[in-house]
Amino acid sequence: MIATMAALERDFSTHYLYRRHLELFDSRGEGAFLAGTFWVARYYVMGDDLSHARNILDAGLKYANDLGLFAEEADPDSRDMLGNLPQGFVHAAFVNAVVDLRAKLAERTAKVC
Repeated sequence: MIATMAALERDFSTHYLYRRHLELFDSRGEGAFLAGTFWVARYYVMGDDLSHARNILDAGLKYANDLGLFAEEADPDSRDMLGNLPQGFVHAAFVNAVVDLRAKLAERTAKVC
């Protein structure tokens, strides 16, 4: 997992947004995959790197529309939403990452008290 995350950070990350690797296609031709971006945030929450996780969540939140809905992908350069809208898979990934982040923050607070 550590090697996979290092490759994602090195080869598939732009402005805290992550593209998916598609064997049959040039993944750089697509936008960032928002579900995957939020999965990466969740990975960092689980690894207790909450600052990095928060940066990823904040970057992804910039692509919610005025109703708080996410598309499937986002273009980190043009800031356009791409793909299907709304994309329930992305929303589930976002909610899970935020729930985990809140739980980890609560856990830290409880240890301090």
